[in-house]
Amino acid sequence: MEAKIQYKNERNRVRSAKILEDILIQRRAELSIQKLSARL
Repeated sequence: MEAKIQYKNERNRVRSAKILEDILIQRRAELSIQKLSARL
């Protein structure tokens, strides 16, 4: 039972880390697009 809970928590942590990474990548992409359009 205890191991199951620990496994679930670990999976949730991995999932939220991936979501955070996606958000960071998206934000970085938006910033570079803004910089490019500012140059034009």
